[in-house]
Amino acid sequence: MTFFVELLITLGVISILLGIGFVNLRTPASSLFAQDLKAQLMQARQEAVKRNGPVAVVWQESFEEVTTRFTDTRDWAFSSSPCFDSPATVLRTRSASEYGSLAIEVDPSDVAGTVFLPNGQRRGCDGADCKHRADIGR
Repeated sequence: MTFFVELLITLGVISILLGIGFVNLRTPASSLFAQDLKAQLMQARQEAVKRNGPVAVVWQESFEEVTTRFTDTRDWAFSSSPCFDSPATVLRTRSASEYGSLAIEVDPSDVAGTVFLPNGQRRGCDGADCKHRADIGR
């Protein structure tokens, strides 16, 4: 009889320790969002090359989401930005609400977006070179 009592106490202690440890093993939402955003940027570069047209990745603060858009125009220039002008085909949307209670704070002067050209180069939505920004895919 004492063997069963000791066994139940041991199993109870192990289950409590496993329950506490399991909570600590989850990846934080901010890391998951950052990894998924990096994958979305790399996919946008691939889409620009594949579709032979500009693909924009734009942060939409009002919806708290990142949208990947393809502008299907052959005479595209930075005077008509693929970041905001329509018509554009939305390829992917990633919302911060998918990651639970994730809060994103952004600097409004640095959030317009980025455009991948058909040759794979990256530009800002205004056409400025993005060499000063971090490279994608490292």
